[in-house]
Amino acid sequence: MHLGSIAVIGRLVDLVADLLADLRVTVVIMSPKKKTSPWQPAYKQKLELRVTNCNVKTFAVIEVVCSFCKYFGRQVDMANRKRTARVANQTYGLDFRADVMTKHMESQHHEKWNEYQALSPSEQLKFFNEIVSRNNMLHWYIEIDGDELTLKISNAVVDTIIGELLFRPEDEMAALKHDDGEALDPNIAEHVARLIKLKRNALLLFKPDYEADDGSYIVMIKNITRFQLIIKHASHDMSFRQIAAAIGHTRDVMSIGKLSGVSDHLVGQYVCVLVDVALTKIGVLLSSDDVWAFSIAFDGSTHHGTAFFDVRIRISVKGILYNFHLITMPHFGRHTADM
Repeated sequence: MHLGSIAVIGRLVDLVADLLADLRVTVVIMSPKKKTSPWQPAYKQKLELRVTNCNVKTFAVIEVVCSFCKYFGRQVDMANRKRTARVANQTYGLDFRADVMTKHMESQHHEKWNEYQALSPSEQLKFFNEIVSRNNMLHWYIEIDGDELTLKISNAVVDTIIGELLFRPEDEMAALKHDDGEALDPNIAEHVARLIKLKRNALLLFKPDYEADDGSYIVMIKNITRFQLIIKHASHDMSFRQIAAAIGHTRDVMSIGKLSGVSDHLVGQYVCVLVDVALTKIGVLLSSDDVWAFSIAFDGSTHHGTAFFDVRIRISVKGILYNFHLITMPHFGRHTADM
């Protein structure tokens, strides 16, 4: 071979060696695909999981929610915890591991889970029939764990519904005026004056929220225990006077000073506040971008011998249907149809 060719080949070999030395070869080891546990229909009753999302083509289950979270909330002992406990409903998606889901039941719902497991299969099917989901109870959306409760209420609810719709002295006067221009009965004027006083007392708890730009109001509840007891008693069809008497008896027997000062007037104020909060929360839900549909349903029923006209509102938020009682009005009068 010619000496010139040998020299060229030598330079090429050196060049290739330099290129190989500068190369950085990266070896990627692909890890095996993680094996997931598929959904089993038996989980629906065994672990009380409700399907919330499915594949529209294959109908395969994509997501489920824990029924115990949905209806009871989490039961966590906060004595030795440093972090705040979660309050959201537990969901599972794509990977449905029975051991993980069972561990959640034992740690977050130990009392109700043990109660559920002690039932027969037929009794388990009826376990949630008479229980109202916490999603349909507005007090779950109110923070009541602190020493003082601050509630924010829409100005439209306070000014229009409380200030105008429920208390309208001018309507009372117009309805009771005589057509011949005679003077009003002094009792009528006394009735209207009493109505104005009721309106003023009803609005005592509502203070303007000067830090907000929307003209909303705030209500400060400084005795949360008393507030909770009043609302819980009211949810059992007790009258305002019965609630005041029941809490008074509890105060006397148990010697609990925090329960002092409960009158039927205070009970009425707190119930009015809760109604206002409920209407405000419903308004917030309706204005949410996640709401794609809602409906209003009218119904009539009889409870303890009293007829009621019921207006319910159903709202769909992120695939969950909420059913709230908007207005329930009792009817005490009766009439028969003309033949």
